[in-house]
Amino acid sequence: MRILRGVLVAVGAALAVAQAAGDANAASECVTACRALYDDTLRGLCGSCADTRLADRDACRSGVQDDFSSCIDDIAGNPGRCALTRDLVARCRTQQATGAEQCQSKLRFRIRKQCAGGRVCLAAARKARRGCLKSCRRGGRSVATTTPTANPAAGACQCQQSCIETIVGSCYQDCNDACEGDQVALGICRGACRDAQCAQLENQCTVGQDGGGNQYQRCCTACGNCETEVDCVTTTSTTTTSSTSSTTTTVGSSTTTTTLRSF
Repeated sequence: MRILRGVLVAVGAALAVAQAAGDANAASECVTACRALYDDTLRGLCGSCADTRLADRDACRSGVQDDFSSCIDDIAGNPGRCALTRDLVARCRTQQATGAEQCQSKLRFRIRKQCAGGRVCLAAARKARRGCLKSCRRGGRSVATTTPTANPAAGACQCQQSCIETIVGSCYQDCNDACEGDQVALGICRGACRDAQCAQLENQCTVGQDGGGNQYQRCCTACGNCETEVDCVTTTSTTTTSSTSSTTTTVGSSTTTTTLRSF
């Protein structure tokens, strides 16, 4: 009875959080609150044993997130092209999801095996989370949306962004079309656009370069947001050349020619 009462209290708290999140048009926040409710229910019913296992789970998830970030960082984008990039990003996401589920599976196993009453704790936590998620879905049907108000002054002071788009805007647009709404892939594709024109961007869209008196300089000076670098990396290529030399040696009436080739 005591366990059931604790679950009901936890569910009631989650419903309040879910309703507040729904009113703010934050469905993702509602789902996050339900996940937190799952953890809190485990802590409330299985005490310090669950708390220790949850800390291990969180450390596992942190490692998974680091691996995902490394996976994304290793993707070399193509300016204006996104098909391969989207495939590679999807592969990183699959690895991330698999790793996160493994972390959660280990948590459930350890709670069951190492905590007194662990099975009851897990059942109660699942029940609390499911009730909370149902509330999220109900609240999502009647949420009022708010349209953000544009700030013209802020737009006028996006000096470096405007400068960059003047140079690589067409490449950015190709990325928008090709990446099909995948924001991670889009960021990689746009980064490749900047890298391909990095020298020009650093020259025209920063201060202290040859373009010191250009339009960007005037804009950023007026707005007080001048930058000394652009988020790009200059791409370089290595060219291998070969040369041929000949040495002629004459001995008596015979001539020997030796050809040497260097790479």
